[in-house]
Amino acid sequence: MSKTDRRLHIVNTINEDSFIQQILNSIRHHMNMEVAFIARFVDDERLIEFTAADETTADQIIKSHGSSPRNETYCQKIVGGEIPNIIPDTSKNSVTRSLPVTKNLNIGAYIGVPIFIDGSQLYGTLCCYNRSPNESLKDSHGDFLNMMADFIGQIFKKRLGSAVRENETREQVESVLAEQRVSIVYQEINSSNESGPRHFEALARFNTTPYFPPNVWLDKAELVGLSENVESLIIKQILNELSSLKERVGECCVSINATPPLIASGALVGLLVDASPQDLIVEVTEHSEIEDYTLFAEALTPLIQRGFKIAIDDVGAGFSSLRHILELNASIIKLDMSLISNIDQDKKKQSLVAALIAFGQMSAVQIIAEGVETEAEYSQLRQLGIEYFQGFYFSRPSALGSQGECAAI
Repeated sequence: MSKTDRRLHIVNTINEDSFIQQILNSIRHHMNMEVAFIARFVDDERLIEFTAADETTADQIIKSHGSSPRNETYCQKIVGGEIPNIIPDTSKNSVTRSLPVTKNLNIGAYIGVPIFIDGSQLYGTLCCYNRSPNESLKDSHGDFLNMMADFIGQIFKKRLGSAVRENETREQVESVLAEQRVSIVYQEINSSNESGPRHFEALARFNTTPYFPPNVWLDKAELVGLSENVESLIIKQILNELSSLKERVGECCVSINATPPLIASGALVGLLVDASPQDLIVEVTEHSEIEDYTLFAEALTPLIQRGFKIAIDDVGAGFSSLRHILELNASIIKLDMSLISNIDQDKKKQSLVAALIAFGQMSAVQIIAEGVETEAEYSQLRQLGIEYFQGFYFSRPSALGSQGECAAI
């Protein structure tokens, strides 16, 4: 199937639309016809997309989503110029009176016009018919139907544009997956006590031109139903690099980001089946909502039972992260950069962070401040009682083989 055919095929899957149905009903009433429908051409088939009919003919009409060989239909013969657009009496036309569909649907009168997208790309046809002849059909009816076909073509053009964009996005994501164009960078999480093994957060980078940040690629993957595939690729890459990271920095643990759908599906449990809980921490991201906390907690249970620590990412960025704290059995809370930025100048932020620190102390939950960029922010956070920090003030994310200021990783 060519790229154009594939794009049209995506449009084929669009469900009936109430607005199109209203248009068809209006056309049918205006034309005084029993049935109006929109047909679409796909390869050698004529597919019926939308129908509107008089209630008395509903059981005998052409059906939505039905298909017929294209060359056996009125639609194709009108487009091909074999029959006129307007046929007041099908029994008087040498072509239509011999077509099997004329007898099968008891077609007495017919009018149809092509639907074009961009004025040149044939989409299908807009047609009406009666079971009885209709001698009142005139050229003005054809002009009206052509006008409505142009309008419908504009609607389908917009839909096709959306379908094309979706198809292009799918092709982009599939290319990333096929060529594994993902690399991992690591950002250290620092402790003011400088005790215990080193801790890093693993972050994905997509090696594409043009460059898009990870959240954009995850949005793209989610749009086309490939988010689990992309996340799995990232996590597999982290697991493959873990031994090399340890060789360079010694004993350490790495935080991996996981979206709620990946966890809820059970895929993460499968990905980590051979991983050690001492090596990894699971960060639940805010990328998508948790629809059922009970089921989500059940999905996390096998990991927690094995000893994996669960971290809640981006706390303070929205209501859902605060609910995560209450609903999930997390060991770590990571404060979002929106709370940390300029905290040395903002009493409200200081009060909220102090409350979260108190919660952490009462609940034996570790608090990590993300996005620390200035000495003033770091100093204020230490005064409030924060022990763990992450941000550009300490280090920038670095690839395993990089050199320069981050070569320690």
